[in-house]
Amino acid sequence: MRNILVASFLILSFVFANGQHLKISGIVADAMSEGELPFANIMVLNQTIGTSSDSKGFFELILADSLINDSYQINK
Repeated sequence: MRNILVASFLILSFVFANGQHLKISGIVADAMSEGELPFANIMVLNQTIGTSSDSKGFFELILADSLINDSYQINK
């Protein structure tokens, strides 16, 4: 598995919507080359919740407030 860095390296925004959900969005990037990683999987550990980045590495994930402190995993 390649070393990757989630959007905190490029773009990461946390936006609260309606006080009940958290929207996490950003760009998945390679830690070495800093290039975007298309079609990477972003998952909440021990949950069945996740999404995939698009062809430019962008992703958006909307979570319930109860999952805010959970861990996330990214796979390419």
